[in-house]
Amino acid sequence: MTASPSSPSACTDTPEQTALDWFMRSRNGLDAAQRQALAQWLAADPAHAQAYAEWQEDWNDLDALPVQQQDALLASARNACQPPAARHLTQHAGFWSRRWQLTALLATLLVALLLFQLPGTASPAFAQSYATLPGEQQAVELPDGSRIDLDTDTRISVALFDGHREVRLIRGQAMFQVAADTARPFTVTADAARITVVGTQFSVRNTPGQPGADTLRVAVASGHVRVAPEGSSWLPWRAASQIDLTAGQQLRLDTLQSTRPEPAIAADIGAWRNHSLSVDDTPLSHVLAEFARYGHPSPVLADPGIAALRITGTFDTQNMAGFYRLLPRILPVRVEGQDTGTPRITGSH
Repeated sequence: MTASPSSPSACTDTPEQTALDWFMRSRNGLDAAQRQALAQWLAADPAHAQAYAEWQEDWNDLDALPVQQQDALLASARNACQPPAARHLTQHAGFWSRRWQLTALLATLLVALLLFQLPGTASPAFAQSYATLPGEQQAVELPDGSRIDLDTDTRISVALFDGHREVRLIRGQAMFQVAADTARPFTVTADAARITVVGTQFSVRNTPGQPGADTLRVAVASGHVRVAPEGSSWLPWRAASQIDLTAGQQLRLDTLQSTRPEPAIAADIGAWRNHSLSVDDTPLSHVLAEFARYGHPSPVLADPGIAALRITGTFDTQNMAGFYRLLPRILPVRVEGQDTGTPRITGSH
């Protein structure tokens, strides 16, 4: 199998190995092209879907473990895949098989679980994963008094320890209202960044691959947060030990943009909790991609130039029909076929 940006690149000789690679990648979030590639691979052969489902079932029991241990175990499973040259030799020796891979993986898992249960080892007092579907939002009240509001198509893992609190934003967008506790710092990891707070209210967005919103964004409504590179981050700002943000500031992180804090409009931070979408001189294609996150079907654009038309305004993410009614008043376009379920946007001239 030829590796590509939208397909796994680790060992892919069997459906089980490819399924494991896809499963690991999906835990960190897939962009639109990768989601399409995964769907095509699953549909190509019933054995693919079965192998992927088996990995999901095998690892569902790990939700009680800290996120770092989950990732370490998955990495151990994936690293059991050998480089192509070595794999060629061991296959001829009858060494490589799914049975051997699973045996090694289960041994690693058993050791990890035993260590996790030993007295004195770090174990969370509370651990839970949460997820929302497209178009769904959820408010989560944590035992420490903190609150997390999850936006559409969002997944997080939470682990509360005696000396610290951890949240991993795997994908999507969340608003955090952190209960102050100087003895238990609160950290959020998202992509290649770690955000540390004591008591504050802030928003983090991690939607890689979405047009116009593929950068990690941290915005502070109140209090103070500290943003630092996570792990072996490849971002150019990894040389900076930390970036401090206070109320009314935001930070956008990618490989191209500056790492200087920018002003943020307080009313816009977390406005999505009220189903509000505010855009300023934004390409129509980016606005439609944001509506798609909330489960609305993407319309057909009759002319590629329509996608580049820029729009300003505030809209209700739950009222797509209202957006289509307003659109011809804002841009030189017509919207047709709303009743058919596949709207079509054409030029008005």
